[in-house]
Amino acid sequence: MCPAGKSLSRRGAARVTRDHVGAHFRGAKRDCGPCALRTKCLRTPKTTPVRNVAFFHGRVSARHGDHSAGMRMRIDSPEGRAQYVQRFATVEPVFGNRRANKEVSSRSV
Repeated sequence: MCPAGKSLSRRGAARVTRDHVGAHFRGAKRDCGPCALRTKCLRTPKTTPVRNVAFFHGRVSARHGDHSAGMRMRIDSPEGRAQYVQRFATVEPVFGNRRANKEVSSRSV
């Protein structure tokens, strides 16, 4: 509820703002526009159209954080290095087929 007693709508289940997870709520333009409490309710009432409120309940876990760092850790492990070496030994079939077909077509012409 806003200070004037109007209800705020929830925006998503859990939103992330600067590594903090929380519940975000927003007022309606029809309620905030003509409200007499705009100057008390909003920090910048001339530029802000509606009231936005967030209640934070934790931080983003490291597991969901930097995906690149997670992949580096997996590739740098002994098992990851072994898999990565095998990946380089595999020839891409698209390039292999294209090269073979190009040589065949140039010979037949």
